Amino acid sequence: MSIQLDMFEPLDQLAAYWDDANRRWFGGEMKPVPIIGGLENTKRTMGRAGWSRADDRYQYRIEMRQSLLGRIGEPGMYREVTDVLLHEMIHQNLDLDSNGRYVADAGEPAHGPEFTSWCNRIGSALGLAEVAE
Repeated sequence: MSIQLDMFEPLDQLAAYWDDANRRWFGGEMKPVPIIGGLENTKRTMGRAGWSRADDRYQYRIEMRQSLLGRIGEPGMYREVTDVLLHEMIHQNLDLDSNGRYVADAGEPAHGPEFTSWCNRIGSALGLAEVAE
């Protein structure tokens, strides 16, 4: 059965993409986290993974720029939006400790060698050019 993605809201599409990418690239090891819209007050940030305060508690989540989400149905934009999500998923994966809990500081620069290695491993399989630190 084929799913028609345009039938779903952008965050539903991204949740489905997250599930597939988690299985494909991360062996299904990551726990699902909320994916929310926001970040309009930032100049260049398209996405962010990490701890945020919500409903009087801290929660690990992925935030995506709302204006980017609103364009997910435009030609070519699904790939761009899911690339941003995949970028944030690599951060999410690197923020897991050996017990499967999210940590505030994984001990490596945000876009350091381990992050770059993940990007290049996945990018190579997707036919993307190599990135450098």
